[in-house]
Amino acid sequence: MGERFTKGLATIKQYITEEEATRLVDSDTLADIAPDLRKMIIEFAYGDVYSRPGLEAKSRALVVITAVVTQGAEP
Repeated sequence: MGERFTKGLATIKQYITEEEATRLVDSDTLADIAPDLRKMIIEFAYGDVYSRPGLEAKSRALVVITAVVTQGAEP
């Protein structure tokens, strides 16, 4: 895996356990539908966007949760 994937995985590990991260990487849930989607999510969402400097992890998580709730994605 590349640098972006490694950076994304490190960012994910700030929020979930090592075991959950390993299960996420090894999961074949999306393999039939979109084989590259898991890699793209880890590289782009977490490696490029979510790892940007400016907010600490706790504040960033709070902003994401707030955005999801205000958009009606969570009751």
